[in-house]
Amino acid sequence: MSSADEEPTTADASSVALVRFIFRLPSFVPLPDGTVVSRRYPRPSGEPEEQTPFALVRLHQVELPFDTKLPADMQAADAALSRIEHSTPSGIGADHMPEVTTWHTVADVITARESPDEPEDGWDGQPQNQTSRQDALMRALDAARSVVRAVRLTEQSRVVLPTYERIPVMLLWMSATGVDDGAGVRVPNDSDWQVAGIMMLEHTNISGAEITDLQEQQSLLLQSRYWGYCLQAGSPAPLAREHLIEANRLLHHEGEYGRAVVAAATAVEVMTDSVLSALMWEEHRTEPGAVGLAQAAESFEEGRSAYRVVSALAPRLGGDWASPHSAFQRWRSAGSRLRNRIVHGGYAPTRAEAQKAIALVLQP
Repeated sequence: MSSADEEPTTADASSVALVRFIFRLPSFVPLPDGTVVSRRYPRPSGEPEEQTPFALVRLHQVELPFDTKLPADMQAADAALSRIEHSTPSGIGADHMPEVTTWHTVADVITARESPDEPEDGWDGQPQNQTSRQDALMRALDAARSVVRAVRLTEQSRVVLPTYERIPVMLLWMSATGVDDGAGVRVPNDSDWQVAGIMMLEHTNISGAEITDLQEQQSLLLQSRYWGYCLQAGSPAPLAREHLIEANRLLHHEGEYGRAVVAAATAVEVMTDSVLSALMWEEHRTEPGAVGLAQAAESFEEGRSAYRVVSALAPRLGGDWASPHSAFQRWRSAGSRLRNRIVHGGYAPTRAEAQKAIALVLQP
């Protein structure tokens, strides 16, 4: 199951089917145990609606024996669940206090199971590419993220923002029915909630995803020797590749969508400049009257990457670079502009926007 929105409901008109997600945050958040924060998700237009989506975030501070990451994910969530079910004051018993412990913050987020907005046209079916008004889990994650962002703004630089890719691959979730009395949705007591099960997310940030097959490792060894030679030779080829790999890591493993787009844009600039530089160098060595070294150096003035592509690279390679259907123009309209909004305006792109931009880099 990928989204609680997919569960049917038989609630009547005055009842609201609720869902509750319990997941460990990627870092400890230094707020008092039991902190509660609510958030609403009105229409972007500001128009009124019968029921505005909401999310209620409660933080549990849980102390656990020092352990590896994967067990801690479920231990922390299970400790928070124990509090909900039994109203216990602490995550572990006082008679069993290990010598070495670690603190974890667990987000306990309640929201409506149904969402008011439908997925956008062309949606790829991945729940992580929906918005907070389209999916219950993404709304819960966004609410938890907003709490953590506020804490980080107090100069808590060690606090890590939760993203879809950073939270545990397995989430505990619960269900209950609330009542909309006209003034808002009344959330039932903890004792009225039922454990619905474990939700599996669509990412692979788990232990056990390592490549251990010997044949595959041998293949990677051969490939890495080639790239090692390129690095030692000072070839520019690995630079663009490294930035593109970093873009995919930021997208699929960190959930840093803005940084992923910037890394992809850097890969494009490094690649085009490297090709142009090589072509100019060959011309200088083999063609009389070719662009001199000083003039070529002026062409690589910072901040003129797009101009260099159009005025210098395109004529050398040939082809129609001005067509809106060309790979370069598709990148400029959807990828480069998004990068500029991020870098110059602080825009935070959605995962779907970042994924589309990175895909444009690879499209012929």
